[in-house]
Amino acid sequence: MRKEFHKIAYQAHTLTKLRLYEAYIKAWLPVFMTNSGRVSEIWLFDLFCGPGCDRNGRKGSPLILLNELTKYLHLPSTKNPPKINIIFNDRKKWKINRLTKIIEQRPPLPDIVNIKLTSLPYADIFPHVAAVASKCSTACFIFIDQCGINAIGDNYLRQLASFPITDWLAFVASSSARRFIKHKNLALHLNQKGAWKDAHRTVADTCRELIANPDYFIVPFSIKHGNNIHGLLFGSSHPSGAEKFIKACWAEDKNAGEANFDIDGIIQNSSQLLKFFSKKLDAFEAELRDKIFVKEITNTKEAYEFALQFGVMASHAKAVLRKMKNEGMIANVPPLSYQTTIVRKDIKDITLIR
Repeated sequence: MRKEFHKIAYQAHTLTKLRLYEAYIKAWLPVFMTNSGRVSEIWLFDLFCGPGCDRNGRKGSPLILLNELTKYLHLPSTKNPPKINIIFNDRKKWKINRLTKIIEQRPPLPDIVNIKLTSLPYADIFPHVAAVASKCSTACFIFIDQCGINAIGDNYLRQLASFPITDWLAFVASSSARRFIKHKNLALHLNQKGAWKDAHRTVADTCRELIANPDYFIVPFSIKHGNNIHGLLFGSSHPSGAEKFIKACWAEDKNAGEANFDIDGIIQNSSQLLKFFSKKLDAFEAELRDKIFVKEITNTKEAYEFALQFGVMASHAKAVLRKMKNEGMIANVPPLSYQTTIVRKDIKDITLIR
């Protein structure tokens, strides 16, 4: 039987997962910590939270969240934050009991923060999550650090994608990705000639198909551990959320923003996306050029959102436009970023030179 990973020191793959979680929490919290009237409440769900730390006291996701939240609550720029609700859940009661003791030993948080610890099966707690996250005045972040795959099955996945102001991050173990091909909910048609190292790209593609919303963002990140490849899947309906997670991924993997190993260098033709390319940025450049030439992409907003759907940053898209301008293919290199295209809505045409 597999030993409880919380009862041992966190291994490298777990630390990679926690770094990405921490990076995203750091980027996500400030967006809603100043009560500008956009949301009335913040809800943070950690649905497989564990006991809070490993045997050496290294922080797990609950303590990472509480530490970051404490920092932001004490910043001068954090004025009149909305009510903050935190749900730590794990169906194993010993983990909740241990986490409860750890939290009780911490300095108290302000009254606007409400922490609830529960020990419920995922199927029992998810309806409560859905009732909260379906409100248009509530900002939610949901962490699903599952051991299997059921937590992002068809019904759950479609609900997660329907929540108006909700980002989520889910863990998918290597063994679960392998079982996708026969899973009764997620009928994943993985090319068995391809490497399983590429499975989470295909899992992400399958999730996109199930959600059937071209404007929804699904971003995968693969994590190698021995002979296994685990994965994280991130979901958001908003480009700001996608950009924040993609930036965290590129900080972790400067070659492809997609794995803690050379995912393109050791995979050959296992993904349609990279079928004819050895590197992700090469594939992105070729596809962006093609879409501009056939006028499928005609302005900066379309180019920016295509970059995010591809899992690359706005700077990568701008580099391609700059190269095309130098080659005499387009007339201009307009500003291209979240602030210009989404916030200020300063959308510029990309003009082809005939």
